[in-house]
Amino acid sequence: MGRNGIKKQFWLSEKHVKKLAEYSKKTCLPETTIIRFLLDGYHPKEKPGDEFYDCMNRLTDFANYIRSIGVAAGEGDLRERLFEEATAMGRLRLEVERKILLPEKVNIDEMLKDMQY
Repeated sequence: MGRNGIKKQFWLSEKHVKKLAEYSKKTCLPETTIIRFLLDGYHPKEKPGDEFYDCMNRLTDFANYIRSIGVAAGEGDLRERLFEEATAMGRLRLEVERKILLPEKVNIDEMLKDMQY
């Protein structure tokens, strides 16, 4: 959104400033992005550790390896099956990344029930 948006300034308590900074550090997202997610009803997830990214990269490497074997296999049923398998691995990676990385939609009514005024 940047400079095309409308500038808003507001005050936060020290507790909320610390909590926002903590969210920002855990998710590796800027504080403004976190505020936008929360306003849109999403709760950002914590950034996974390096092991997650290593596993995702290995999955991509395996898919590329299977695809290269398919190219070497020449024409035929084997080649098609290898390409299908490599494509399925790519889809699996996207599905896992969506599940782990994308923010979750939060039911505001449920959150309000939990809050006491």
